[in-house]
Amino acid sequence: MANQKKFKPIAFRVLALVLWGVAAIAFFAGHDVVVHSLAMILVLFSVSLIQRSRMSVETPEVRDIRRAWALKPWQWLVGVALVVPMVVSLALMYRSVLNGYTGSAFPIYAFAMSSLLCGGWWSALFARWWQGPRI
Repeated sequence: MANQKKFKPIAFRVLALVLWGVAAIAFFAGHDVVVHSLAMILVLFSVSLIQRSRMSVETPEVRDIRRAWALKPWQWLVGVALVVPMVVSLALMYRSVLNGYTGSAFPIYAFAMSSLLCGGWWSALFARWWQGPRI
């Protein structure tokens, strides 16, 4: 049983190293955009394998922490709710453009602020989702 637990991380790391080597050869030998794109996909896949090899040796305490940091449904709802003011401010800005920007600059600032908030929230959501618990 102990050998089987040690074998899984080692197998993932060896496979990741092989994939990284194939990607390096494809980067240097290939002179086509398609070959370079496939090599980049292999690099990303090998990084994913390295991450998976590290997760297979986690302790129960680390798994509990990962579960605590998992995304909650209310966080997705806040993200959806932040899209609404951005769409409204975009409509106000479009209406202001049609009128030739006569009046205040409020629609521009409202759109800038709402897009920054919405973009920041969604970026954080996707970053946590990408890095989330794979248990």
